[in-house]
Amino acid sequence: MNKFYLSILFFFFLAHTKAQTPLTNYNFYNSFNNNPAMAGMDYKTQLTFTYGEQRNEQKGFLSYEASNEKLKSGMGFFVKSHRDRYRVTNHVGLAYNYTVHFSDLAKLTTGFQLSQVNLSAKPVDDSLKMREWWQAPNTDLGVVFSFEELKIGASLFHVFRPGILFENDSLDFYIPQLYDNRGVNLSISYNGKVSEYLEFQIAFFHHLERGRYKRNRVIDLSAFLTIYKYVTIGATYRSLESSDDNLNKLYLGLRPTKKILFNFSFNLKRPSSGVQYPMEVLAQYQF
Repeated sequence: MNKFYLSILFFFFLAHTKAQTPLTNYNFYNSFNNNPAMAGMDYKTQLTFTYGEQRNEQKGFLSYEASNEKLKSGMGFFVKSHRDRYRVTNHVGLAYNYTVHFSDLAKLTTGFQLSQVNLSAKPVDDSLKMREWWQAPNTDLGVVFSFEELKIGASLFHVFRPGILFENDSLDFYIPQLYDNRGVNLSISYNGKVSEYLEFQIAFFHHLERGRYKRNRVIDLSAFLTIYKYVTIGATYRSLESSDDNLNKLYLGLRPTKKILFNFSFNLKRPSSGVQYPMEVLAQYQF
């Protein structure tokens, strides 16, 4: 059976897992995380997992992307989970996109995703079974224009922003911004080739949230070098709303086979806000 249709079976597995995630380090290697139009981009079928941890906080992301070149469409399924001292948030969703080809080199992809958000604002030590969960549907939109190896994308998250109300108003401050704010993402990336053994990638990512409590802006400037197609080194400069939290990230990627990728990212300093993960890992398998 075609991989595109097998994806549906995988979704039913995810849908039974109670599981958006704070900002990831992998806006380039895991672009589906920020834009539903990126699911199955370039007609790839892949499974991606990322994990980050610091102190009393953990986050995880699992996604499956598939596409059908004949139907000019792609699908993606994802599960995201985030836990800290004040809350547990889980997110499961389905994305679909369609591509219009203007020429052999230029194409436009539009996509949307529907998902379910589960949120509990009780301390993390409370039993998951005994928790009271707040649940709401969610809708995100995205578009990507591609010309050869250049990709320009934009997405709007939480189109219909849900209201989150708890009996204890003191918990409002700890409501994850991603579920209460409407977010806009902009991205530009380019893949180039210096020689048969040396490739490079450059990327720009802009994330903006506006909500009831504050605004949050993040800008990433990234560059990567791939050597002999098996080793990648790279760096990102991340500019945050507070200049005191601006930081640099280093990346090391290993591709033992053409289908498998491992990537490790490290912060060169620990920001004062404590919301950026000092280390994050990514594992990806292309079918």
